[in-house]
Amino acid sequence: MAQRVGRLTVAGGKADLVVCVACGLGFALLAALVGTGMTARLDEAAFVLSSSARAPWLTHVLLLATNALGPLAMVAVAVVATLALARGHVLLNLVTVGGACALNVVLKAAFCRPRPEAFALVAEKGFSFPSGHAMVCTAVLALLWLELRPRLGERGGRALAAVCACLVALVCVSRVYLGAHYPSDVVAGVLAALAWVALMHRLASRAGGVAQHAWCRRTADAR
Repeated sequence: MAQRVGRLTVAGGKADLVVCVACGLGFALLAALVGTGMTARLDEAAFVLSSSARAPWLTHVLLLATNALGPLAMVAVAVVATLALARGHVLLNLVTVGGACALNVVLKAAFCRPRPEAFALVAEKGFSFPSGHAMVCTAVLALLWLELRPRLGERGGRALAAVCACLVALVCVSRVYLGAHYPSDVVAGVLAALAWVALMHRLASRAGGVAQHAWCRRTADAR
């Protein structure tokens, strides 16, 4: 049993490392492209497209989505879900969510990208890159999936992953449609969140592996 746990920990740790490195590099590349202005045409084309699709009913729906999936609401969801589901991972999950919020503030201050005010349907303060809505929503839903996946089985895990992906896509679309963020902002927020959550999960997996190894040794010595 201990060997099986060890193999699962190693496999999960490798997946975390791949996600962390891939998303981290993706974020760095996107940040470089934004810094050199190479995303400007795509960003503006997306705004033109979304502006042409604006309608009162759609604006109302996406306003509801952006509020329901906003940082404050998602942090509240994370706290409630962690206390109800996480068991021994309460501190880790709260630190991960809090760290995602803090990291977003640091990154916004580092890049200082102005918001796309010409297309804005909502008034927003602060800088634009990366999107806080996209980053916090992705971090919370990724943690929720990591907590529930072992309990749901393979099919349930895939279904939950699809639901989480749809919610992240919805909040990203709402931010661009409402003119609060450039498309590159929301993509950067998703990449940064996935890299951060994968890093924290990797560290937790390694710590859990060390603790499991120490427990097995103590058990063997006691025999």
